[in-house]
Amino acid sequence: MSINADKYIEVEEQASVSTPATGKGRFFFKDDGLPYTINDAGEEIQVGAGGAGSSKAINQSTHGFAVGDVIRYANQSGESGYVKSQADTAENADVIGVVTEVEDSNNFTVGYSGFITLAGKSFSAGSVYFLSDATAGLLTTTEPTDIGSVSKPVFIAVSATTGYFFNWRGSVIAGGSSGGSTITTDQVTGTSDINTASTTYVDMTDMSLTLDGAGTYIFDFYASIYIPNGSAYYTKAALDIDGVDVVEQAWGGYSIGGENPQGNQHCGIRWIADITTETTAKIQWKVSAGTTYQNASTNSSPRVFSYMKIA
Repeated sequence: MSINADKYIEVEEQASVSTPATGKGRFFFKDDGLPYTINDAGEEIQVGAGGAGSSKAINQSTHGFAVGDVIRYANQSGESGYVKSQADTAENADVIGVVTEVEDSNNFTVGYSGFITLAGKSFSAGSVYFLSDATAGLLTTTEPTDIGSVSKPVFIAVSATTGYFFNWRGSVIAGGSSGGSTITTDQVTGTSDINTASTTYVDMTDMSLTLDGAGTYIFDFYASIYIPNGSAYYTKAALDIDGVDVVEQAWGGYSIGGENPQGNQHCGIRWIADITTETTAKIQWKVSAGTTYQNASTNSSPRVFSYMKIA
C-alpha cells in the first residue's frame, strides 16, 4: 500500500489473503477488482455493490456448482451444506442466493441480492428469470406451471451477463377449481446519466411503470447515486403511486469532520402495496442542497424499477 502525492491510497490487488489473528479483520482488494473483508474465521465478504454482506465466500468440499447456479442451504433429511434449489416443491424452492464465482472444486462465492455479474452466461436483457422446476439450480425465462411446482422469479437481466438478483417469495401452483395465484412482472431500466438539483420531488428519468390491474404488488427500486464533495446534504427517493408518495428513503445527511457526505451510495426501496384502481407507479427524487448524480452509463450501474403482482 502506498499514499500518492495527490492524497489517495493505492492498494495492490490480491488473489487471496491469509486469515488474521483472533479478534482482528483485514480489508483488501481481490484480483476481481472488488473490495473485500476477511474475519478471524477466514470468511471473505464482498464490500459494496448492494451493501456489505451482499456476497460471501464459501468453502465446501467438492461442491459441484457452476456460475449461475441458484442454491439453498440443506433443509431436508440426508442433505448437508449448500445444494441446488429447484422449483418442483416448496421445500426444494428455498433460495439463499446465486453462485457468482467458482474459485475451485472446494470454494465458491454466493451473491445474495442486488446487482451481480454472472460471467459466461447469455441472458436476454430486460427478461425476468425464474427458478426452474425441471433442472436444479437453473435460471430460466419459462415460468413453472405444473401443479405443486413453485413460481419464483429471482433475476432481472440487464445484459447478457449482468442483472439484479432479488429473493422474492415464491407461489406454489395449486390445482382444483380455485386455481393458483397469477404472477405478473414488469420492469424498466435507466441507462442514461442523470442528475437533479431540485429540492422538491421530480420524476426520475425512465423510472415509471403502468400497473396491471388490482392485486398485491411488490415494488423494487435500485440505483447507485453519486454525491460530490460539499454538494447535497442528503438525497431522497420516493415511490409515487398515482401522485401519492407512499414511502421514501434518504441517503446522506451525516457529517464527517464537518464535511458533507460524498461518493457513491447504493439506494434501494422495496414496498408491498394492495392496488385496487391505481394505474401508475414511479420513482421520484430530490436533494436538500447541491446536485446529486445517477451515472448509469458512466459507471455501468443502471437504475432499475420493477414490480411483481400477485392476484
